[in-house]
Amino acid sequence: MLARSGSTKLLSLLPSLKDGRPALRWAIYTGGCACAAALSTSMNFFTWPRWGIVLSLLVGSILIYLATFARFAILEPPSTSLHAQDPQHGSLLAMCAAHTALVLQIHHPLVGFAVQKHTHFTERPMGRFVRTLLFVELALHGSTEDKLKLAGWLRGIHAHVKGSLPSKWREEIGLADDAAEYGYMPELMAYVLETLTWSTIAFHQRFGDSSQQNTAVLDSIVLHWSSVGRLLGVRDNLLGNNFESFTASFQARLATIRAQAGETLRPRTVCNLDDVSTSHRAAHTWWMRAIIYCGWTIGTSLLPPDIQDAYGLNAPQTRTGRFVRWAGTGFLAMFYNHLPRLPVRGLIAIICALEPGMRELCIDTLVTIRSSDEASNSRVVAQNVDLVGWLATGPQSANPFMKHPTVLQSAVVRVVEAQISMVAYQRSQTVASLVWIGHLAQDTVHGLRRNLQGRVHALRCNLARRSIVWKDSPDKKERSIPVHVGCVMDGNRRFARSHKYPSVILGHQRGAATAADLLVWWADLVSFCHSNGSQQSPRVLTLWALSSDNLKRPQDELEGLLDLLTQEIVILANSPLVHHLRIHVRVIGSVAAMASFPHALREAIEGLESATSLYRYDDRGLTLQLAIAYGGQDEVVEAVQRVTARGEPVTAQALGRETYSARNGVPPVGLIIRTSERRTSGFML
Repeated sequence: MLARSGSTKLLSLLPSLKDGRPALRWAIYTGGCACAAALSTSMNFFTWPRWGIVLSLLVGSILIYLATFARFAILEPPSTSLHAQDPQHGSLLAMCAAHTALVLQIHHPLVGFAVQKHTHFTERPMGRFVRTLLFVELALHGSTEDKLKLAGWLRGIHAHVKGSLPSKWREEIGLADDAAEYGYMPELMAYVLETLTWSTIAFHQRFGDSSQQNTAVLDSIVLHWSSVGRLLGVRDNLLGNNFESFTASFQARLATIRAQAGETLRPRTVCNLDDVSTSHRAAHTWWMRAIIYCGWTIGTSLLPPDIQDAYGLNAPQTRTGRFVRWAGTGFLAMFYNHLPRLPVRGLIAIICALEPGMRELCIDTLVTIRSSDEASNSRVVAQNVDLVGWLATGPQSANPFMKHPTVLQSAVVRVVEAQISMVAYQRSQTVASLVWIGHLAQDTVHGLRRNLQGRVHALRCNLARRSIVWKDSPDKKERSIPVHVGCVMDGNRRFARSHKYPSVILGHQRGAATAADLLVWWADLVSFCHSNGSQQSPRVLTLWALSSDNLKRPQDELEGLLDLLTQEIVILANSPLVHHLRIHVRVIGSVAAMASFPHALREAIEGLESATSLYRYDDRGLTLQLAIAYGGQDEVVEAVQRVTARGEPVTAQALGRETYSARNGVPPVGLIIRTSERRTSGFML
């Protein structure tokens, strides 16, 4: 209780910091910065100790950074996209929520018994912690290929985890014989995902920005983890579609699990976790042990009160633990939204820097994941993974200047690179340190430049959106906006050849990534139009992904194209953006040509249309059409055949009713976008 009351009192001292009032926040930081600067300049270097000078300069630098960050936050134009509303899945959230989810998983009798019997978590806790971080990072921010291979990897590492509870524990808990089986089952996998979802929401509600404490943001968190569950093969009826349904399902599931059941099983496992977090088994260096202990102490404070009481986690037993919880929760409550963001890959880089033995585990895990083949349930040979390059990968963002790693992430990754170079090139610590400082200075300059460019880009986009919606006149008369926009996706092969890629498929992959950004831009523009009171918005988007002429390309390129198209359609069917905005997705094109597609692609198309079949087009709904095996002449020929088959005269009105778009109930295209050439190539004739 001391931790809860202490953090509450500490939070009440500066409520405006958590409420996110920029003006007051900027005034507080500027005043603190001025005081720190005055203190530093008034020091006498002969009477003040050196540590006092360093400490004051450090505090002043932090306050200057916070003041600068607050000023940029004021100038940054707001974004209305789904990705902008989502809470940052950063290192602090992952470090704390991972421990919260672990206790909730052990709270389940079947999962708790499986953890105790089939894992070596208490002996090697860092291994499981790192694998959990890798799973979270790849599931939420990984590439399309990595996301699709996670299911095979999880099935492989859990192949030996199966069995049933012993009879004495089964009788104590009160489970029937048919309900005491455990293993890699959809029901238990759904519960594990629910614990991760609940932990993320609990952290966001406790420490997140109060301006984002709304149902839309909470729904987006649920949809993100639900999309992960669908990719892992969990049935839709076991997953929540919004925050309300998830809360009801998870609370009902917790209600069926008796907290007092399994007195000889789960409390003992949780107590072992509490001991492990402070022992040398957690990590070899005291820095890493301190990080794990802080994550454990803060993470257990996010548990439901009844579970905290059941396992004695409502208040740490030691004075150090109570202080860490009080100080940590109070600090995060006030300053979490103003701290520099470090993504999950940055936390993994910190672990690799402090625990060099974890580097091999990360490489082996990534290689194993990329070697998984869910379709054939086998392994394929994968190349070695460039760990430094993977850790330095930036976040997914529709802003081209924000796809690079942050300065803090680059600094940590450079430490790992310097450690590896000391071993590989036998460099001395001094040389490695000088190289690290040089790289850090270069990354800092580039990072600041990209950050400024990104904010200018966001401001220009905001102004461009306003110019699209409203005319530049005193009465602010609304412009005429096309309802249906078509986009011709081409130039991927020319891009690959101009950049000397070893395969043109890499150019198509870059084109697929740009198409994903285009969906975000489209949703952002539609949301902007609605939020600014416009009665019009481009509610229909058609992407020409594969033309009928593309089917005549060389066999190896065509197979790569179809495989890539299959992967992207599977990801799109489980995209949180699609389900959050309820986008109705339809595939248009030659039915005869699509009949010859591989079975996996045809199954993916059917799954995509089925997953979004309930999202119908209306006055405010969105529709996305994917033109696959499409040709404008083929569409006209098919429309003529349909008209003549009914015995009607071939007129413009009759043909207009038989186009692909008309049969989907959407209006004709009003704007066609093609950036590579000034011709339509028969698109939407």
